[in-house]
Amino acid sequence: MRSKKDGIKATDWKKHSDKKESRTHNKKVREAGKAEAKAPMKEEDEESVAISNFIQCVGDKNYAQAHKYLTDVVNNKIANRIEVAASQPLFN
Repeated sequence: MRSKKDGIKATDWKKHSDKKESRTHNKKVREAGKAEAKAPMKEEDEESVAISNFIQCVGDKNYAQAHKYLTDVVNNKIANRIEVAASQPLFN
C-alpha cells in the first residue's frame, strides 16, 4: 500500500496538503489585511491590525517587517499617551 504521488508517501500526503492549505490561507489573510489597511479605520482597528500583522510576520519569520509593525504600534501608543497627558492640567 505504498502508493506515491509527486514523490510523497501516501501516509505523508495528508500532512503535505495541510501545509499547502495553510500557506494559501496565510496568503489570503495577508492580502485581506492589506485591503483593509487601505480603508479608513479607527485608531483601535489600526492598532489591532498592526498587532495581528506583527504576529503573522513573526510566525512567518519575516522579522524585518515584524519590527516595522511593532515600531509603529509602540510609536502610536507613546504619541497617544503624550497627547492625553498634554491635554490634562498640570496643577489642580
